[in-house]
Amino acid sequence: MKGLYKKLISLSAAALLMAVLIGANSAFAKTSNSPQRRLVGVVVSVDKDARSLIVREFHKETLTAVKVPYDRPLRVSSGQQDFISFDRIKPGMIINENVRQ
Repeated sequence: MKGLYKKLISLSAAALLMAVLIGANSAFAKTSNSPQRRLVGVVVSVDKDARSLIVREFHKETLTAVKVPYDRPLRVSSGQQDFISFDRIKPGMIINENVRQ
């Protein structure tokens, strides 16, 4: 009887662990329903007060306004640095970043 009881407890613990892991995976999902897309282009202008950029996309030749959250580095293709802070972005730099629409 003790062996059956131990197996039942271990099976219950394993099922609980799986439920917690599956629930934790969905808890880290993105909170916004807006889709992400890849933005690749040249920075045309930088507004430091509004923390926004205007980027000319390579494949579309359109201008896109991007609002940058605080403490979020941006992926650039200039020199040896892959990510730089918003304060160091200058017009003419190439942005290669995922953005929400």
